Amino acid sequence: MKFYPLTILLCLIFSRAVCAQELSTDDYFIEGVREFCAGDTVTAEKMLLQAAESDRDNDAAYYYLSVIAKNRGERDLATAYLRKAMALNPGNTWYRLTSARFCVQSGETETAIGIYEDLVREFPSRISVYYEMIDVYTRNGQIGEALGALDKIEAVKGRDEYTGSLRYELLAMQGKYDEAVELLKEMDAEYPSPRTAFILGDIHKNKFEDSTAMAYYAKALSIDPSYAPAYLGMAEVHRAKREFSDFFRDIGTFMSSPDMNPQMKLDYMQEIVLTPGVIQAFMPQVDTLVAGMLSAHPEDSLVKFMAGAYYIQTGRTEQGKELYRENLAMYPESRSANTEYIYLLYYLQLEDELIEACTEALKAFPADSSIMEIRAVAWWKKGMPEKAIEEYLGIAGILSEDSPMLLNCYTCLGDLYYEIGNPSKCFRFYDKALKIDGSYTPLLNNYAYYLSMEGKKLKKALAMSLKTVEAEPDNPTYLDTYGWLLYLTGDYEGAKAKFKHAMLYGGRDSAVILDHYGDVLFALGEYDLAFLYWEDAHAADSSLGIDRKITEKKDILQKMKK
Repeated sequence: MKFYPLTILLCLIFSRAVCAQELSTDDYFIEGVREFCAGDTVTAEKMLLQAAESDRDNDAAYYYLSVIAKNRGERDLATAYLRKAMALNPGNTWYRLTSARFCVQSGETETAIGIYEDLVREFPSRISVYYEMIDVYTRNGQIGEALGALDKIEAVKGRDEYTGSLRYELLAMQGKYDEAVELLKEMDAEYPSPRTAFILGDIHKNKFEDSTAMAYYAKALSIDPSYAPAYLGMAEVHRAKREFSDFFRDIGTFMSSPDMNPQMKLDYMQEIVLTPGVIQAFMPQVDTLVAGMLSAHPEDSLVKFMAGAYYIQTGRTEQGKELYRENLAMYPESRSANTEYIYLLYYLQLEDELIEACTEALKAFPADSSIMEIRAVAWWKKGMPEKAIEEYLGIAGILSEDSPMLLNCYTCLGDLYYEIGNPSKCFRFYDKALKIDGSYTPLLNNYAYYLSMEGKKLKKALAMSLKTVEAEPDNPTYLDTYGWLLYLTGDYEGAKAKFKHAMLYGGRDSAVILDHYGDVLFALGEYDLAFLYWEDAHAADSSLGIDRKITEKKDILQKMKK
């Protein structure tokens, strides 16, 4: 059957009304293509299958069926349909070209190359086919063959800026750098362009031939004053020479260009500009660069995040927060926009705003357990453990049994229930957590410590605490729990050794650890040293009431002396 060009099909589609009953073969085909163009591939496929069923020689129907199958990811079916179309109409070059593209996409590059080579032998003036061949040759590492195809293009149409640039890239891939540079110089003389001058500038810059590099960058800008890459090249020359005033002038022009890829700018900012030394020495200039990027890319999320983080890093918290808010207002349905703002509020410890932001985000992502967990932590830090418990119970209710979050969820519920004075529920959730991972040290430590606080199951507590210090022998928190349990079970010397170890690894910064060590020393009769540690503990945290303990212990000593 004749292959209908798309323009003719569209004319047919819009020039007649197709009745639902008694459709002809052509009607099925035309309706199928119309639905395909409209994006309804399900209906299109039904119509095209009917067209192919009614006319087994309808090659065009099989072609469109192959495209639908390919877009659906059914490569084998797509190939089968396309082969059927090619068998019915072997002279159709479009089918053969599509077949070559299918092969490229499926990694069958050798087969694709064979098809392309057959096509250019039959149609030596089809320039577009040569370009596709070059792309496939290049992917396959056949740079010599790609250059040969480029020779044929230039034999048909002559050399121009595009073919010259392509030849330069291919020669560079072959490692023929001198030949590539000579070609660029020829192009610069014959087809002067800002891109060619810029590349030559970069080549000389990399050889530290600064004056020649700057001349080429200037030539690029004389051809096109808005050609931003040339400003980047000039800026790099100035940076190498520590001419910072000129550097910031030129890099500012580059950053303010809306035509340049924002990701490229972000990479440059992170690597070169947004470093502590540069920010400290040139903050006003860096401010200008950041403002230029925001102006050039006002709707780019990553640019806003970079700028917001920069302002927060430099003490302008509200200005940074506002950029995160603006981004969220532009993309309220974006999970990344929501989570970035949430993480910022978490970092800033703004619990009220954090809870509000999480609540808004959960309207768009109602089953997002990560956002729910952040809100639970915010309730907890805000001093509302009951709300945090409610949140964690909700999370546990939607998590699968194999979810890695479940361990932390049960552990936090245990911590929270103890905090509100319900040790039985605390230990119940700890036991659930232990069934998931019996070696999770934060869980083992807290379970052991709270058992010590209750004075229950001290041997079980001691065994759990031992696992934590074996896993992390220099952790002062774990050493404190283990040492305290040794004290409670009467092993004062063992307890003293653990507390001495804890003192070496940050224990002196904790009033609780200092207080516990005082108790151990007092039990060993080292009274002066015990009072010294208690006094340090009271100085570190006067809310613990250690001053009363000091008074009581001194009274006990007085009575003992009598």
